[in-house]
Amino acid sequence: MGSSYLAVRPAEAVVSNLLHGLELSDGSLSQIKEIELRMLSNQIRHDFRNGRVLKIHGWTLSITELRIYALIHLTCDVDPNEAIS
Repeated sequence: MGSSYLAVRPAEAVVSNLLHGLELSDGSLSQIKEIELRMLSNQIRHDFRNGRVLKIHGWTLSITELRIYALIHLTCDVDPNEAIS
């Protein structure tokens, strides 16, 4: 999902841009606090209410969810052959 989102929104293919879009600081990447998780959850609901969604691979996801997936894609060393599609 993350790579598909970045293909549609290549300007966000930079960790700092994604963190800014998620309203998270660089320092919070490794230690996201409970309050930030609540904020992200609220952003997801807000995205759906306001039509800020994209359909990718048959899934309708909020921009916030897709930014989270993109951030994971950019920051985790995952073998694509081991990933679940």
